[in-house]
Amino acid sequence: QRIIFEIRYLLCSALAKLRKDRFKDEVMKIEGADHEFLFGFYYRQIGRFDKALERINNSLKLRENFSKAIGISKVKL
Repeated sequence: QRIIFEIRYLLCSALAKLRKDRFKDEVMKIEGADHEFLFGFYYRQIGRFDKALERINNSLKLRENFSKAIGISKVKL
C-alpha cells in the first residue's frame, strides 16, 4: 500500500507541475493532509496563490508538523 501511495503521490506532483487536468482525478485517490498539500501545489503552479495558500494551511490543520507544508506556509506565494 505504501508503494502505491508513493507512486500516486509522485504522479500527482508531476501532473500538477505540468498543469494537466488529469491531476484532479488522480488527487481524489489521496486523502488528508497530502490531498490538501497537492492541491496547494497545483494551485501554485497555475498561479492561484490565494487558493494555494488556503490549501497549504488546510494541510497543516490536518497534520500540524507537515514538513512539506511548513516552509511554504511561511513564504509569501
